[in-house]
Amino acid sequence: MNLRTLLVTMPSDARRAVLVQFLTALGYFSVIPFFVVYLVKVLGQSPAFAAGQLTLFLTGQYVASFAGAYLSHRTNPLLTMKVGLVLQIATYALFATGVSAAPALCALSLALGVSKAFFTPAAKAALVALTPGDNHYLLFSFRSTVNNLGVAVGSALGAALIDQTAFAFFLFAACIQVVALVVLRAVRAPATAPERIARPKPAFGKAVRAVVSMPLAVVLMIVTLCYQFHYIQLEYALPLVADSAWGTDAVAHVFWVNAAAVMALQIPLNTWLSQRLSVYFTLALGFACMLLAFWLLAESAGRPLFLIGVLLFTLGEITIDPAIDALLSKGLAVDLLPVGFGVLGLMGLLGAVAGNAVASRFVAAGDFTLFWYVNCALAALAVALVALYRKQDNPAFKEGLHGHHH
Repeated sequence: MNLRTLLVTMPSDARRAVLVQFLTALGYFSVIPFFVVYLVKVLGQSPAFAAGQLTLFLTGQYVASFAGAYLSHRTNPLLTMKVGLVLQIATYALFATGVSAAPALCALSLALGVSKAFFTPAAKAALVALTPGDNHYLLFSFRSTVNNLGVAVGSALGAALIDQTAFAFFLFAACIQVVALVVLRAVRAPATAPERIARPKPAFGKAVRAVVSMPLAVVLMIVTLCYQFHYIQLEYALPLVADSAWGTDAVAHVFWVNAAAVMALQIPLNTWLSQRLSVYFTLALGFACMLLAFWLLAESAGRPLFLIGVLLFTLGEITIDPAIDALLSKGLAVDLLPVGFGVLGLMGLLGAVAGNAVASRFVAAGDFTLFWYVNCALAALAVALVALYRKQDNPAFKEGLHGHHH
């Protein structure tokens, strides 16, 4: 299957869901990369306070991911997406009024994190439910590319708007999310399969236990934690190292190499891989790229090799993200997907928080070499886990899984 076939066979509701994904990324990333700049330069808050807001934002995501999964499980993912969007619109609207009191800023940062926790896992579950066919790897690659396009355009618009008034900056983000909400309202929930009507959904606690007792889900939870530990370095350690070694220009180059590689390679590379390799092999390959990237960063001091390291890091990012989502969506029954994505979201946040905390220790020491080797070890662990699980994943074991579904 190629991208054209995927797009032609995609129902209009699934296309609308993808458009909503693009719009929310556009609005969200017109604010998030500049949020710290806004707090420090416009509102005159301390850098420590600004860093604290990012922690609150992550906490909101971390605490609410189960609440979002619960709501999706009890009702449907489309409703959870709407709740997340309404919360985000309200938060931007309040920011647009020029709120500057510290407690209010803290509450809004937390609310922004909560809105993300409600929206993201529900959006993934909804997309799978709305799209027939079984090439989930290509589906999630397409979703990821659309999302990255929103990130790129949103960041560019945000950079232009940050110098305007706070009102214009946040109002733009709010308006984009209002458009997303209008499009989302036109999406109809997928029809329930006849055999599901007769069988009620399991209770939320039971659903969580069903997910975390599956060997595949456990492997994906650990792998997701490793991946987000790596990925957060794109926002933290990599820019810091580039800045201290070669100046601010180099920071722009990190993001430029990352964005250009994602936009140019994600769909062609993933289409090619999906036709030739199993998703497990693709996932292992992605972590092998990460391992090589961090080894290069540890061993080299030159700028060209550093940027090659960033490129390898990006190749890992392109393949790992959709592979994890695809394996989970193929391995779980549809009515367990919101819970499954919620659990993976939680593990990802744990990985990101841990990655940030560990990296900040090395910032204080001023030498990242050992830290890059820590990342190498985690990438190697992920490769080993995927390979071991793949060996276990024989036809008899799969039969047992499918017996458990129906």
